[in-house]
Amino acid sequence: MLGSDLDHLIYKVLLSRINKKKKMNNLICRNSIIDLIKFSKKIIIPEPTMIRLDNPITIVGDIHGNIDDLIRIFERCGYPPDTSYLFLGDYIDRGQFSIEVMVLLLSLKCKYPKNINLLRGNHETKSISKEHGFYDECCRKYDHFLYESFFDLFGYFPIAALVADIVFCVHGGISPKLKNLEDFVQLQKPYNISNESIFTDLLWSDPFDDIKTGFMKSPRGIGYYFSSESLNSFLKRNNIQFIIRSHEECFDGYKWSFDDRTCLTIFSNSNYCCHYNDAMVVSITKDLKLTNERFSPLSETKTQKRRIIFPDWLFKGIENYQLSI
Repeated sequence: MLGSDLDHLIYKVLLSRINKKKKMNNLICRNSIIDLIKFSKKIIIPEPTMIRLDNPITIVGDIHGNIDDLIRIFERCGYPPDTSYLFLGDYIDRGQFSIEVMVLLLSLKCKYPKNINLLRGNHETKSISKEHGFYDECCRKYDHFLYESFFDLFGYFPIAALVADIVFCVHGGISPKLKNLEDFVQLQKPYNISNESIFTDLLWSDPFDDIKTGFMKSPRGIGYYFSSESLNSFLKRNNIQFIIRSHEECFDGYKWSFDDRTCLTIFSNSNYCCHYNDAMVVSITKDLKLTNERFSPLSETKTQKRRIIFPDWLFKGIENYQLSI
C-alpha cells in the first residue's frame, strides 16, 4: 500500500468520529481493509515473539473497541512518529468500534512500523472474540470473511516486549513455565494458543496479593495467579526491575500490585462497560522515569461536541484527496 492509501484510511476513521452519521462500512470498503491486513502481515510476521524496544515510549493497555479514547490518547500524547507506542493487547470486543480501532492502529503500524508496536491480548483469540462482540461487529458492518482475515493476522502478533532491557511488558502476567527470557525469545510465535502453554499464561495470568509464594490456578479457568515472591524470582533471574501489564479493569486507570511495586497494571479504556472508570497510559521517559496521562470518561454530550485534532502530517499525505465532511 502507498503512504497516501494509509493516510486515506486514517482520515476516514477520524472522519467517522467527526460526523457520526458517516458509518464505517460506507467510508471504507471491505477490500481496503483486507488490503491493509495483508500489508500489515508483511511487517508483523517477521517480528519476534518478544520485541525489544528503546525508551522513550508510551505504553497503552486495553482499548476494547473504544475508538474515542484511542484518538484522545494520540491527541494528548502525540501521533507517531513524534511519539512511539507499545500496545498491550485487547484492542477488540466489548466496545462498538473494534474495527475502527484496528484500522487506525494497523494504518499507523504500516506507516510508522518502528513507532507502533502491537502485542497480542487474550481477546485476540477466536474463542473469546466470538462471544464478546468482535465477531458480531464484523458480520454486522461487513462479513464473516473480514473476521477471519483479522484473526489470520492476530496469530502473528508478538506476545511480549522488553523495554530499555529492564521493563517486561505483556498483556496478562508471568508463567510458572517461564524461567529465562533468553529461552523464551527462541520460541516461535504461536498462531493458535492452547490452554496449557507459556503463551496462554502470559495472556491470561494476574497478580494476586493474597498468595505469599508461588502460583495458583486462576478462577478464570485459564492462566494463573502469581505472587510477589514468584514475580521477584522472575525479575531477579532476568535482571528486570518490574513488569507492566493490562488485562484487568482498574477504576483509576492503574493499579500497583504488591508492596514493592513490582507490577503495574494499566487500563486504557474509560467508562468500560458503563463502569465510569478512568483510563490511563504510562510513558517510560528518556531518563527512565515513569509518567502518566489519565483520561476521565466523556459524557455523551462531550463526545458529540468534541473536536477531533488531525495529526500535522495527515493533510500533507492527502493534499490531493478531496476532503468532505
